[in-house]
Amino acid sequence: MYKPESHPAIWLACPASPIIIEPGMQTKETNEALRANVSGIASRATPEARSFLAESGVAKNAFIPRTSIPGSHAKTDEPGTNPLSHWERTGLFTLLFVLFAFGLFDHSLWSSDDTREGSMIADMFRSGRWVTPVLNGESYLEKPPLLHWTGLVFCNLFGKVNEGLVRLPAAMYGFGAVLIAYLLGRKLGRERAGFAAAFMCGTSILFLEYSKVVITDIAVTFMVMFSLYLFWEAYTAQQNKTLKYIIFLVVSALSFYAKGFIGPGFVWVSVGLFLLYQKKWRLLVCLSLAFIPVFILVLAPWVYALWKTGGSEYLKTVFWANQFGRFFSFTDKTLSADPYFVHKEPVYYYLKALPVSLLPWTLLLPTALLYWFRKDRGLDTPLHSFLRISLVSMMMILHASSAKVSCYALPSFPILFLMTAIWIEDSIAEPNSRIGNWVIGITTGLIIFISMLIPLLYIILLVTPQPALHLCLKHVLSQPIYEQYFQGSVDFIRITGAQSTYGGLVMAVLSLGLLAASTRELWARYRDGAHSQTWLMIPPVMTVILILNAETVIPAYDYQRTYKPFARLVRFEKERGVKIAMANTKEEYIGAFSFYLKSRLTIIPSPDKLKDFLLDKTGTTAVIIRTSELKTWLTALPECRFNITKANHGGYKCDYFRLIVHDPKTPLIQLQLKAVEPKPRPEKSKLQK
Repeated sequence: MYKPESHPAIWLACPASPIIIEPGMQTKETNEALRANVSGIASRATPEARSFLAESGVAKNAFIPRTSIPGSHAKTDEPGTNPLSHWERTGLFTLLFVLFAFGLFDHSLWSSDDTREGSMIADMFRSGRWVTPVLNGESYLEKPPLLHWTGLVFCNLFGKVNEGLVRLPAAMYGFGAVLIAYLLGRKLGRERAGFAAAFMCGTSILFLEYSKVVITDIAVTFMVMFSLYLFWEAYTAQQNKTLKYIIFLVVSALSFYAKGFIGPGFVWVSVGLFLLYQKKWRLLVCLSLAFIPVFILVLAPWVYALWKTGGSEYLKTVFWANQFGRFFSFTDKTLSADPYFVHKEPVYYYLKALPVSLLPWTLLLPTALLYWFRKDRGLDTPLHSFLRISLVSMMMILHASSAKVSCYALPSFPILFLMTAIWIEDSIAEPNSRIGNWVIGITTGLIIFISMLIPLLYIILLVTPQPALHLCLKHVLSQPIYEQYFQGSVDFIRITGAQSTYGGLVMAVLSLGLLAASTRELWARYRDGAHSQTWLMIPPVMTVILILNAETVIPAYDYQRTYKPFARLVRFEKERGVKIAMANTKEEYIGAFSFYLKSRLTIIPSPDKLKDFLLDKTGTTAVIIRTSELKTWLTALPECRFNITKANHGGYKCDYFRLIVHDPKTPLIQLQLKAVEPKPRPEKSKLQK
């Protein structure tokens, strides 16, 4: 038996992680240090080491931190060692906050989700309706309104509606979800891995996108992760256990408001299977019985409000058509396409869809999952089991559902990336993990390449002469794409203005400089022996570069994607007393124009209905029509007087539309139209007859 008092320094021979016990170190302090984390490394210690640990009261699977030998400059690189300092932790939290805060207020609504869901929040704000989301005055019963309620709170708080305020809830829920991944990592004694998981999840392509647009999937991601975390807090609590279980029950019931039954389903299948695995039958029965009345009480006010607003038809649409109608398969062709037949995919759908959604970290995940689901890895604590069971439960539900979309899997992302970060920390510290190190090395190279590519492309596009650039694009791109987006002399970098152009240049140069400096510094630390700690700093560094790269291209991209210039043209006519309608039934266009016009639109569903509105003799009228559909719509009109106008803007989204104004002063002519194709060339507003 070794005694700390009897030796100047004792090295307990454990091949993977030896421990140095210094003279004067108390047994109590030693045990506290040894119990800092759990990974099963002690099981590989020598008999003398295990004897010392057993007599000291240290658990068999305690993690043994390795300290440096006195006088040695070797770095400590065992998993879970070297806790973060206060300033490191503060800096990482700040960077994580900036990751989810940037890109909210600096551009217009782009995607179909942005325009549709953002318009709902704006309509609810203007009308004061809280019961259901509202699109152009119509109740939208596809999804419960937690995200919309959160957006309404922000809009009422600031007394206005804008793009940033309607996006803010998604960013807030995304930040909360990755924060829980960090907290779970910290509970495992892997704080650095927890931070790395948060940054990896936040920078994965799908999670990043859905944290910047108005969409409900990120809300259910947070509610599921928050519920699972609250369950674990209650399960392991030593005090106030009942109160914590009550909070868990309430929050898991509230998760229905994020996206329906899928929220409580993810939570309760995970919790139920874990309690069965732990043989906690009594606890499972008690929690399940307690959840039923809590769930009823939580939903009762909204159910009553739904019934009062739309009767039994609203209840059927919300709770049957949009919940069970999406989950199960139907063969009755008399049912509506949405929700009974949309997004129906084969069982292997996620195997081909998720690899793209998880970029740029995709290559890491298969090996990480193999590591987590193999025995003798030391990942055998109840929390490790709970994470594994939660992931499996979510995947079972996702594959069982007949409707499949990549974003439905978002609640599993924080757990996936926490598993990946812990595997990376262990794999790099393990010298025999050749396959793992190869995968990590390839991923690192891919990240560096992507981080370097965006600013280099921006600089090349900026300095390349336009004739040479368009000649190159003409040979690289297909003919339809080139003619639609690039034909002509449009400089899609400089067209945004000098300030945005050279501001982007500054960002690109900063990004390349930071990439070079950080690569050099991290490589130096890696060569000094701090392998796992060095790699776990790559996701935060990539986050900084990602923000710089995004701010480089956002102005040019927003110029092409914005609806605002054409909406200003329509609003000008509307302020003159012109009645506005839209000849399109697509929700993304209805949402975009009702958001920017700050009013509801009359919708003309088909060309045969156009005459009744446009030739209304009670006043001047105007119709928004897709440019590519002008011939189809206008040939349905008789001889009439009208003007066709467009926005004085070079972005291709604005060129998607024309405003047809019925003007009695225009001379009567015979219609002769040709199909008009959208070309994003900047032109002055002109009158077409």
